[in-house]
Amino acid sequence: MNTQSHELSAEFRGQLQVRGNGCKAAILLLAENGTILDTNEEGARLLGYHPKHSIKRHISSMVPKLEEVDLLEDGNERVNPYLRFLSRIGHNFKVFAANGEQFTGELYFNDLKKIDQHLILVLIRPVYKENRLC
Repeated sequence: MNTQSHELSAEFRGQLQVRGNGCKAAILLLAENGTILDTNEEGARLLGYHPKHSIKRHISSMVPKLEEVDLLEDGNERVNPYLRFLSRIGHNFKVFAANGEQFTGELYFNDLKKIDQHLILVLIRPVYKENRLC
């Protein structure tokens, strides 16, 4: 991770923590082009992805369905309304960890704005069959 993205990650480090019910959720910080900039500890464990030790990957390498969808709406002002809708209804996505394991997860998308760029915060909550892990 270069110095600029390291500083950026430090600025948003608090956003990468789940507060509340102790839910085990992966939280990813994405650049507006979908490249993963950082993840929380649970994200590194669940997805087997450590941005500081890995080549930066696009989110669609872990969630292939996102390859078909623009992450941001026209003008890059907000997360795509379709993705926000899927977040609200708890749509399940197939998620592939770096080691090839797969699971089903609910994804939630949030906008983070910095003066010179738009960032996307993605929360991945694992779901197995009908039972939530958290």
